[in-house]
Amino acid sequence: MALGGAAYVTLSGVLLVWGAAATENVPAIGVGMLFFMLATGQVIGSLLFGQLYAQAGASTVLTLFAALPLLVMLIIRR
Repeated sequence: MALGGAAYVTLSGVLLVWGAAATENVPAIGVGMLFFMLATGQVIGSLLFGQLYAQAGASTVLTLFAALPLLVMLIIRR
């Protein structure tokens, strides 16, 4: 849990810096939009997780949600 929390805080910080950099003229707009997008993703993700949990079971859904970041990491390369 501690590692998950630390990763969440770190990723949130990185995203906020990217949001501010994306809108250099008005950094508050980029930060605000990023907070909104992060909150929207949390709501949609939790709803999706709950629905899949009810239908497919805990082990399937937890494995799927754990594999998603790994899949994204392999797809998006810099």
